[in-house]
Formats: sequence, structure tokens, C-alpha cells
Amino acid sequence: MDNADLDDRDRAVLNAFQGGFPVVHRPFEPAAHALRSRGVDVDPAGLLDRVRRLDEADVLTRFGALINAEEIGGNASLVAMHVPESEFDEVAETVNGYREVAHNYEREHPHLNMWFVVSVADDESVEDVLADIEAETGHETYNLPKQREFRVEAKFLVDGPISDGDVDLSHLGPTPDPTDRETLTPAERDLVLEVQDGLPVVETPYQAVAEAIDQETDWVVETLRRFNEEGKVRRVGVIPNHYSLGYTENGMTVWDVPDDLVGGSRARRGEPGLRHPLLRAAAPRRRLGVRTSSR
Repeated sequence: MDNADLDDRDRAVLNAFQGGFPVVHRPFEPAAHALRSRGVDVDPAGLLDRVRRLDEADVLTRFGALINAEEIGGNASLVAMHVPESEFDEVAETVNGYREVAHNYEREHPHLNMWFVVSVADDESVEDVLADIEAETGHETYNLPKQREFRVEAKFLVDGPISDGDVDLSHLGPTPDPTDRETLTPAERDLVLEVQDGLPVVETPYQAVAEAIDQETDWVVETLRRFNEEGKVRRVGVIPNHYSLGYTENGMTVWDVPDDLVGGSRARRGEPGLRHPLLRAAAPRRRLGVRTSSR
């Protein structure tokens, strides 16, 4: 399935719920009600069926919570390497074999042609992983940790109903008190591990998660709501596969920006198609300042 195969109700679902999906016991009921209030004729069972169909057709990468690794005590760092073309496939296979590595791309650059993300449970582990990669591949890595986040916007809207993507039901459900803990409890860690790859696409997804980790459904709902308030979860909803939606380009741009201009209005506000402007540490000998992704 691709963009051309989507009907108006599919498009409404994609636009409405790339965030703001309710964290309540039966979330498809208020979600369907919100769509009907915007002129989209769908009932809870029909909405569930559409999300399941979009997920199975790879229009979605997943349905569920987008975890903010840094806020749960972990770390995610962008890493670059220079790999000779003759060794590229072999090194890529080696790098991809590390469970901490995600999003490995070959990119156009005069020197650094392999870019990947290392996600770990604590800051110190990044350097350990990179040391192992360097030892195994024989190539230097350039760690570019995030220093400041200006804006995170990862919605991929499509032509059709609710084109502004402005449905937000994240306020529904319990209003838990935030905590000042910097680390997760064992139960919270189990919850993150269970939901990080997506929620079950069933009528009561949070109940299914609760059963999988041997917790009460109320606790799962309250904890995810609290995670949302605390920033540990960036958003809950459908996470589109942007290629299936017709977004054919995915480019990364790096600027060497004078320190007194970092954080200017364009970085904060963004431009059409601009995603994730970040300030990163500069690489030795090749100063790399602000990184953005555009699609």
C-alpha cells in the first residue's frame, strides 16, 4: 500500500493521530468520537481496523509511544565514520551487528560517509560501544552527541481530512503527579521495553501491555500518562513510514555556525520540510555544528 491507495478515512487517521492518541482503557472510543466530530465517519471498531490494516501494510512503522531515551536515563548519540568504498558493505554489516546501533545510513559527504545512531542505557556506554566498533572495523568513529535541542517535529501529513494534524487527546485519562526521579524503577523499565517497539493493535492495547508485564492496567495507563507529562514519552500515536506516504527524500545537513548565531530564529522556528534542528559537539578536525534532517 502507498499514498495513492489511501482513502479519505485512512488519511484522516494518519493526520489526526501522529501524536495525541489517548492513553485510556479503551482509547479507540474517544479517538473515533474525535474523528466523527471533525466530519470523518468512523466508529471505534472501524478505526481499530484501519490502524491495524495500515500497520500490516507497512504504512506505519509502528503504532504506540515514541520514547525519549535521554529522559529515561539513557543516551542516543549520532556517530559518523569514514569507510573506503571497497570496505563499506563489510563495515556496515559489522556496525549493524551491534544491538545498540540504529538508523545506519550511507550519506554524501566529502569525508564522512557512514552515519548511525548509538542508543544506550547510560552515557558512559557510548564510548565503550564506539571503542569496540573501532577495534573491530579498524576505522575511527566521530561521536557527535546532542548538546541542545531546538525543535522536534516529526509529523508527515498527507492531503486529505484534518490536514493540520491538530487532534490532541493526550489530556484524557488520569492526571498523575510527576516525580523527580532521574532513573526508572524495574517495573517502569519493563514497561518501556514492552512498548518501545509499538503497542498491540487491539481494542484494549494498554491492558495487553499490562498482561505482558504482569501489572495492573490502571498502573500502565497512569505511568504512560505520567511519562508523557514528564517528557519521557514524546508522543503516542501512529508513526508513519514516510516513504510509503510519498516522501522520497531524506537528507541531513550540517552547518558550522558561529557560536553567537546558534539558536537563531530559523533553528527554533524551522522551515518547511525541516525536522530536528540540533546543536551537536564538533568532530575533531572537521567541525560539525548544527545538524538537521529534512524530508
